[in-house]
Amino acid sequence: MSSVLFDPTALATSDLAAPHGPGAIHRARASLIHLLGRRTVARLPDVDRRRAVRSYWESYFRELDLGNHPLERQLTRLDHGLGSLVFRPGYRALSGAILTLTHPGQNILASRRLSLKNLALLGHGLKKVGIEVRFFDPDAPADITHLADERTRAVFVESSPNPTLGIPELSQVSNYAHNVGVPLIVDNTLLTPTRLAPIEHGADIVVYTRLNFLFPGRAEDSASNDGKEGAVVDSGRFDWTREPQRWPEFTAPAAGFHDVVFAEAFEHIGNLTYLAHLKTHWH
Repeated sequence: MSSVLFDPTALATSDLAAPHGPGAIHRARASLIHLLGRRTVARLPDVDRRRAVRSYWESYFRELDLGNHPLERQLTRLDHGLGSLVFRPGYRALSGAILTLTHPGQNILASRRLSLKNLALLGHGLKKVGIEVRFFDPDAPADITHLADERTRAVFVESSPNPTLGIPELSQVSNYAHNVGVPLIVDNTLLTPTRLAPIEHGADIVVYTRLNFLFPGRAEDSASNDGKEGAVVDSGRFDWTREPQRWPEFTAPAAGFHDVVFAEAFEHIGNLTYLAHLKTHWH
């Protein structure tokens, strides 16, 4: 029994209840709220480097939120990802995750089994910005091959949609998504990584539109985690440079960011191309 209770590789209380240790001075367990964006810059070239989005977490001074870091590190660890971003309100996480990849005239493929709020966004909201959503049966993932075309940008499923609660075969869906050259996005809000880690089953991007299932027991009006309601976790496994002409957002110079090529700017810290683009454009 003791080997099970104290297995260091298993999910432990510290994974959920201690996103960061008590501070050396303030001894606070919750993330501190930072209201100022002032930073110390050693020399002028550092300013240009940061404003050119070459420093991941400090891409722009006003976008850096130190209070998010402990939770983002926690989610990244629980989901076995490479990095994550916390959003408020939570549905900004889902919309940002999709809009980072899509433009008017393009499409995504989505499971027919969706929660009502996700269905509202994918079934109606995206139409207003010219993005088509083509629905497929998650029990027949081979349909992805027939529905996809050169303008398809992603495949989206829920790990356990409310209220049907049917869990799709993520590994199969992932294989079909990758065969047509697009990433798999999984909404894991209901199950959380304590019950299912989608990245281990082939997901490239994991979305949480609410965190109260992962961090229960806190006030409802605080989104159950100090007011941070949703998140996006990037596995870092999808190769955006394999078809550079298909992903110019990541592989071509970004005019609004001093012609930085996102796929090149973050090579030294891993494949955080997608997450960096999401942070600078939709966060």
